Amino acid sequence: MENLEESIVNISYDESEKKLLIKYNNNYTEELILNAETYTALFNKWFIETPVFISDKFKNEIKSLNYVKINKDKIKNLEYLDKFLSNTDNALKFLNYLRTRKNIIETEKLKWNFKE
Repeated sequence: MENLEESIVNISYDESEKKLLIKYNNNYTEELILNAETYTALFNKWFIETPVFISDKFKNEIKSLNYVKINKDKIKNLEYLDKFLSNTDNALKFLNYLRTRKNIIETEKLKWNFKE
């Protein structure tokens, strides 16, 4: 995902090509083809540096991204993610969450760091 400083204004889904077309507020567009490579790239970009945390939203989707990456029940998880992200409302919420989750998780972690 590119354009992290820009807001997503619209997401459309091309069923014949299984891809999301993401439009940003600067009129830039980006395509995300829904496949194992994209799902692995999403996991690597958003969950390696900032691992899954107890307060994370979208736990099922995060788990499915990880399972696709490690080839665990890959077909089942690919189908799940394809269905979830082909719904553009879901895709918009999920992608916006990924873009903001690092700050959200850092804030949440502070609540768990008790000092005596």
